[in-house]
Amino acid sequence: MILPPMAELLATYGYAVLLVGTFLEGESVLVAAGFLVVCVKFCKFFHDMMGNLKQLATENGPTQSSSEVARCVLH
Repeated sequence: MILPPMAELLATYGYAVLLVGTFLEGESVLVAAGFLVVCVKFCKFFHDMMGNLKQLATENGPTQSSSEVARCVLH
């Protein structure tokens, strides 16, 4: 008789496998959520930075050099 993988593991190792699998499943969701939060914060930072650069470019006109833009961004 061919058993599905989980049933086979339960038959071989008992309910300890079920406990370990439950722990790993819950932890993987938490890790994915943490990664998603970091990605969202990075995207927001990048979006804000591009908006600030665009605002500097339109306020100061095309005559401003790139070194002046860099100084404005760093301060």
